[in-house]
Amino acid sequence: MAYSSSATVATDQTLTFVANNASGTPQTLSVTLNSLAAGTTLDAAHAVTQINAALQATDNPALQSIVATTDGMGSGVGKLMFTNNTTTPFTVSIGQEATGGGTAGVTGMAGYNTIVTSSTVGTGATSDVSTQADAQAAVSALASSVQLLGDAQAVVGRGENQFNYAINLAQSQLTNTTAAESSIRDADLATEAANLTKAQILMQAGVAALAQANSAPQNILTLLKS
Repeated sequence: MAYSSSATVATDQTLTFVANNASGTPQTLSVTLNSLAAGTTLDAAHAVTQINAALQATDNPALQSIVATTDGMGSGVGKLMFTNNTTTPFTVSIGQEATGGGTAGVTGMAGYNTIVTSSTVGTGATSDVSTQADAQAAVSALASSVQLLGDAQAVVGRGENQFNYAINLAQSQLTNTTAAESSIRDADLATEAANLTKAQILMQAGVAALAQANSAPQNILTLLKS
C-alpha cells in the first residue's frame, strides 16, 4: 500500500482492520493515524509504529497476529505492508485523510475509501516441476519470496542498527556521567591535606608577625623609662 508523508498541519486518517478469530468471528479494530507535533511529518515509519502499537494493545490474538512494516524508503513516499502468521485472510479498510477543517487531504494511505483483502502466501505447499512452465512458475514464486524476505531483513537490519547506535550512545553518556560524578565525590585527599597544612602555616606566620608588631611600642617605652 503506497504511503505519502502527512503534512505538518493537523491531519488524521483511520484504518479499519477485520480478522477472524479461531471460531470464525470477525474481530474489528480502527486505528487513527494522528499527526505529530507541529513542524514534523508523520512518515511511514511513524505510521507503522502507531499501527503496531494499537494492534498489540488489543490483547486479541486475531488482531495481534497482524504486523505492519515499511520498505524503509525514507521519510517521503514509501510503502506499508501488512502480514500475519496465519492462513486466515484479513481486510484493511482505508479511510479518507482529513485536515483540521474536515477537508480531504492528499497524503497518508493511498486508495482511500477502499477495502484491501490479504492474500495467502507461503502455505508450505509443493510445486509441480514436471513441465517447463511449472518449473518456471516455481522459480518465479521462489524469487518473489526471496525478494520479500530480503525486504523484511533490510527493515529489521535498519531497525537493529538504530537500536544498537542508541544503546551505545546511552552507554557512553552513562560512562561519562559516572566518571564526572566520581571526580566530584572522590577528592584527592593528599592534595587537600597539603592545602590545609599550607593554610595553617600561613595563619601561624601571620599571628607571629602581628605579635612582633604589637611588642615594638612596649620596647620603646621600656627604653624611655630606663
